[in-house]
Amino acid sequence: MKRAKSPKGIRALTFDVGGTLIEPWPSVGHIYADEASKLLGVQLAPAELNERFYRAWNSQKQFGHSREAWRELVTEIFSNLVPECPESFFNALYHRFEVANAWKVFDDVRPILEELRSRGLRLGIVSNWDERLKPLLKDLQLEHYFQRISVSLEVGLPKP
Repeated sequence: MKRAKSPKGIRALTFDVGGTLIEPWPSVGHIYADEASKLLGVQLAPAELNERFYRAWNSQKQFGHSREAWRELVTEIFSNLVPECPESFFNALYHRFEVANAWKVFDDVRPILEELRSRGLRLGIVSNWDERLKPLLKDLQLEHYFQRISVSLEVGLPKP
């Protein structure tokens, strides 16, 4: 079978990560509820935590992706649900999202990346993320597809 070549003039493609290549699994709310149960001894509904997360996330005008920005977001999500949001709880949540078992790679991602690479295209990532992205991509066994990974927190600028 003859492989199609890349459209004339296209030599590289860039991707975002969250919602494009991967998504939290089973959901942000499930992970937050699981950690709250283990560390705080409270049972919270994943659906409510998902709703709170998306409401808090969508209210952000310009999210900086710093650890402190995440801390403020988590505190907002858990306000009125737990008496306080201890630093140890935030740390557990923060670290939970830096490993592969908190994420699902979309089913079509690897086949598409393989196909694009076989056509000779250079692939890159440009993503609003933090220092956890590169180790996460390695843990998910995705980093080898990309020649360049640009992370907003590292370059000091968000993508538009």
